[in-house]
Amino acid sequence: MLPSYDANLTKKVTWIIPILNAAPYLEECLESIYKQTYQNFEVLAWDNGSIDNSIIILKKWIPNLMPGRVVTDCPLPLNECLSAMVEMSSTPFCARMDGDDICELNRLEKQVLFLESNPDVVAVGSQVRKLSSDGILGDIYFELPQTHEAIVLRMIRLWSMWHPSVIFCREAVIKAGNYSDEKPIEDYGLWMRLASIGRLANLPDSLLKYRIHEKSITTSFITDGSLQNRTVECVLTHGNLLYGCDQSDLSSLIHRQFPVGFFALVKIIIYLFRSSRIRKFDLLFEERWRYELILMLKSFRAPFFP
Repeated sequence: MLPSYDANLTKKVTWIIPILNAAPYLEECLESIYKQTYQNFEVLAWDNGSIDNSIIILKKWIPNLMPGRVVTDCPLPLNECLSAMVEMSSTPFCARMDGDDICELNRLEKQVLFLESNPDVVAVGSQVRKLSSDGILGDIYFELPQTHEAIVLRMIRLWSMWHPSVIFCREAVIKAGNYSDEKPIEDYGLWMRLASIGRLANLPDSLLKYRIHEKSITTSFITDGSLQNRTVECVLTHGNLLYGCDQSDLSSLIHRQFPVGFFALVKIIIYLFRSSRIRKFDLLFEERWRYELILMLKSFRAPFFP
């Protein structure tokens, strides 16, 4: 028997799941979706050229056990695949998921409730716990900020939302340009563009077990050393829309170049303070901008304060 959920929640969700050779973990992933306490959903899975048993497993579950569709014989780059799934969806909300991760059973219910209770929020993620390739569950993986103000400030330098933990408003994502950035920043670019039209949030709860293994996309980019450079490029590309300053200012802040970076930080704080999406009180008391200022001062203590 499937679990019950809050009857006041009515909006339907589409799970969008890109798949590439996920067979070793896919059964656990789909089972965690099947057993969700919130059952008003369908599943859209897109195979990108798997040569293992991924398609067989997907078709065992979809649509036999869960409503939805499996797209095969149309492999695409990750951002194009995700973009196509968003366009293909017809529900108000879309939930991201990867075929090697596992959801907590109340994930969908908690995130749908949050979105329906906070109509100004266009995307909500959660904390995640590390899960090894052999199924050993670890601690929370880099605790993420919860408020929009903290997320926006952290995005100047660091990842602020775990992609496979996020549920977003479909119309807002399309309005923001959908997934137009190539991996590994297909999500980072989207969050920056989304933050310029609505609020973002992360729940304090850990609602996803995030699989870490050598074949994952993120791990491969970390290993070859390109993830950080691509992240900086992403901030420089989309930063003007979100922070109201040019690439030169953002570069000086990212590289903590004092005093130019200090003036860039002040410019960003003033710009954000004037934004209708920003809660002024939360911004003033957000520790991230003070942390950046202190680090800049410390890095130049020797030449300026002998």
